[in-house]
Amino acid sequence: MGILNKIFGKRNKEEVTNQVDNTQNVQDDVWDESLEYVSEQEMIRYRIYKRLGELKRGDIFNLETVFGNDGVSADEYMAFLEVFAKLMNPFPVYETPEELQEAESNLKDDDAGIMCRIANTYLGQGDLAEAFDWYNQAADHGDSTAMCRLGGMYKHGHGVEQSTDKAIQWYKRAIVTDGNRDALLDLGLCYLKGEGVPKDIDKGFFLMQRSANQGNMQAQYNMGVIYRMSGSADDMEKALYWYRLSANQGYEEAVDFLNQYENGNMNRTDSTN
Repeated sequence: MGILNKIFGKRNKEEVTNQVDNTQNVQDDVWDESLEYVSEQEMIRYRIYKRLGELKRGDIFNLETVFGNDGVSADEYMAFLEVFAKLMNPFPVYETPEELQEAESNLKDDDAGIMCRIANTYLGQGDLAEAFDWYNQAADHGDSTAMCRLGGMYKHGHGVEQSTDKAIQWYKRAIVTDGNRDALLDLGLCYLKGEGVPKDIDKGFFLMQRSANQGNMQAQYNMGVIYRMSGSADDMEKALYWYRLSANQGYEEAVDFLNQYENGNMNRTDSTN
């Protein structure tokens, strides 16, 4: 069962269908202007991920295939490099102690990306105190990935006293900074489950969809679960679209679902329990 199955429980098909339909209007509700705002940078990433989802894996290396023949702006090119880097290496670390030492020794004051990579390395080594310190430094210099990781550390009490309130503050800060897709997923789950905020399915769905639009494979899988739960044939097509995007990135639960579906182990209107 996916996480949203546990969140929603056994809701009837009419209720879920109404939820999917009504959520399309959530952007009209000013529930938090800073989180509701979608920057041009985020929209560029959305267009890139959408296009990549339509291509064969070998074609993503070709800028003309991704963007067409209309030319590429500087912002689009930088966004493409960011997206490509995350696809190829979503959790960059320094592989040897020598590389880590050199990175720390040659660090420039404003190089937030290097700070975050150093933090990733310490986190991978299990040194939570060092990771927390480096993530704070990177976050202070504007790195949204570091902000999201701090949110996760506070959420789960890893290396710091557990605080859902502080976790949510960091998730929001990451979203406001540049629409960080992982923070969108994490905050969306908080709203869906009512963790640290009043439970609000509309807000949770809205944030989840923004995360999925930027290529977060767990969010894509969760979108598939939501649409599948509505029970209609049209929404099952939408569910399959999201499941396939998630499976194309190797998300195991999406791959398992599609294997079952394609082998005829469930029908188009089968509800998730």
